[in-house]
Amino acid sequence: MRGAAHERGWALVSVLCVVSMLALLAAGAQELTLSSARAERATVDQTELDGDFGAGFTRAVLGIGDQRAEARWRVEGIAQAFAFDGARMQISVQDEAGRFDLNTVDGPTLTHLLQSAGLSHEDAAALSDKIQDWRSANADEASRLHGATDADYAARGYPWHPRHAPFQSVDELELVMDMTPQLFARIRPALTVYTKRMGINPDVAPREALHALFYEDPSKADGILAAREDAARRGAPTDTFNPDLAQYGETYTIAIDLQKYGRRYHREFVAMLTGDEHRPYLMMAER
Repeated sequence: MRGAAHERGWALVSVLCVVSMLALLAAGAQELTLSSARAERATVDQTELDGDFGAGFTRAVLGIGDQRAEARWRVEGIAQAFAFDGARMQISVQDEAGRFDLNTVDGPTLTHLLQSAGLSHEDAAALSDKIQDWRSANADEASRLHGATDADYAARGYPWHPRHAPFQSVDELELVMDMTPQLFARIRPALTVYTKRMGINPDVAPREALHALFYEDPSKADGILAAREDAARRGAPTDTFNPDLAQYGETYTIAIDLQKYGRRYHREFVAMLTGDEHRPYLMMAER
């Protein structure tokens, strides 16, 4: 009897072990199924989101190039509403011609831009020299009074040195000696690397660029901004010297704030319009 009881006990233990293993396998299979479903759902959501942003971008491009003046979108950063497939968007278009090109802007203008962001004249002039030396082809010595050489960067512990070539992006400015994230954030809206022009178009310039351009007379900047806001309220198009042709060959940043399913998303596209019906734009950057 003791032997039979012993055998029944082992049988019970064996059954429990098998049941436990089956339960673990079932739980693992369920988790794998759930993970696969979540991954598939995320892929579907991302594809849908990409489609929504693509629709917003396309609408903005059409709005910029609309030959009807009353329907043409404004291009100085004033947001416009757009809805697509359940997504609500606020889309702003900024003509890059209103921004200072980092590779062509002169020293005094850079100094004014930095002053308008809160630096003293002395600190602004010194940082302006360092920015110009970053893009300068002279790698052996600083070409400006308060510039910085490769040796200066090494002495300060930087693991890099100036490019000694044109800036490839505005974000590269953060690598310049003495540039801080806070200062960069304040001057970023006024800068570009896409126009290759010496000056800017005040009609489409952001607030930060206007305050630098008219640093000695801020009332001019305020007057342009006030007139622009009034025109936007009246639904008037952006003032351009040739509204039918000026958009072609120009570069624009299209910023889209999108809300869908209770979530918010943001993307920016930089595109150059070509005027070619087969390839109406060139995508310069996406972030």
